[in-house]
Formats: sequence, structure tokens, C-alpha cells
Amino acid sequence: MITVSYQINKKLEILFEDGAIGKSIIQEIDEDYLYLGIPMNEGMYYPLNRGDLVEGYYTDDKGNIYKFKSEVVGRKHDKIPLIIINIPTEVHKVQRRRYVRVDYVTEISYALLKDYSEETKKNILQGEFIKGYSLDISGGGMRAKISSEVKLGDHVMVSVPIESYEFVSLCKVTRIERDQESKLFICGLAFKDMDGRTREKIIEFIFKAMRKTIRSK
Repeated sequence: MITVSYQINKKLEILFEDGAIGKSIIQEIDEDYLYLGIPMNEGMYYPLNRGDLVEGYYTDDKGNIYKFKSEVVGRKHDKIPLIIINIPTEVHKVQRRRYVRVDYVTEISYALLKDYSEETKKNILQGEFIKGYSLDISGGGMRAKISSEVKLGDHVMVSVPIESYEFVSLCKVTRIERDQESKLFICGLAFKDMDGRTREKIIEFIFKAMRKTIRSK
């Protein structure tokens, strides 16, 4: 049995049927229950009702990530409205990495910045991008299959669609393989200048993909 050390003021994520990920904070803990702030997603509240089953993720102080399931047993109003859930008993430890990576194959656009500087980065946004394909993605980077030959340490600008959102990010090439069949290059790319909002969008997308995978098993 997995034992999790839940702590007050720690964040957790609740997954909803419409694909949204509600962010909440543990406000109180007693022997049997966790008292959570009402989950929010992009400024919208996602209230929960007695009897609702909840599924989500909790990260402890050591960076361990746990997937949990629990049930809403009631509400409480103590300065702010709180959702009361049973302390989860159905808990699974998930991949312990800074960023969870999931398979993601889609068409992307990229442009090479062989001699990187802030000026070339600015200019490349006005230039032509080349078609490539993503293979997987995480909050910290991605693997992509491209036709251009690159070297370790090169910089690449990528444009990647995730659902209805498309982000552009500077990347550094951290790994290179050659696909023997297609002769294309498979590159490990680390995101270098990504803002917090975009990273959160990617992580939300990853959680949705993880949930679909878990439920299909």
C-alpha cells in the first residue's frame, strides 16, 4: 500500500470529464478527510458535489507524483468555501521526472538558427518555416523528426499545435539520431524561452493524454 504525506497549502490537480484540469490547494487535513479549495481553470470555478468521484494528481515535497481517486463527502465554509474529500486510498505513483513525457505525433513547423543570437531569433520569425513532425512532448521539451541536418547545441525555432492552441518556442538540440528508413533526423529538443502560461498549456494537454491512456487500460 502506498502512503502519501499530504500537506496543507500544497497544490493538486483535479481532472474533469470535459477535459479541464482544475487547480486546487489543500486547506485543511484531518484523520479522514482533505479539505480543498474549489478547483479553478483559467479563472473558472469547477464546483464539486457530494458523491462525485474525483481523479487527480498530487506532488509531494520530494517531487514524487501520485495519481489518486477519491469521493466528495461534503462541503464546508470557513472564510472560503471548501470541498471535503476522503483521504485517497486508491493511489498510484507515476513517473518520477521533472516533466512527464507522452507520445504526440503531429505536423509541426521549424526553422534553424545555426548562429544563434537575439537578433537572429527575431528575424527567423519573419522567415519561412520547414515542415516536420513531433514524436513526443513534455513540459520541458520534445522529440521531432526533421529533414534538416543539425548538430548538438544548435538552436531551432518550432511552432507546435496542441488542440486549439499553437505555441512558438526556441529550442536547443540535445540529442540526434538518424532514421535509417526515412533518412530523416530525430532530434531531442529542449524548450529554452517558454513562458509559464504556455508550459501550463502543455502540461494540461499531457494530463489529458495520460488520463485517456489510463482509462483505456
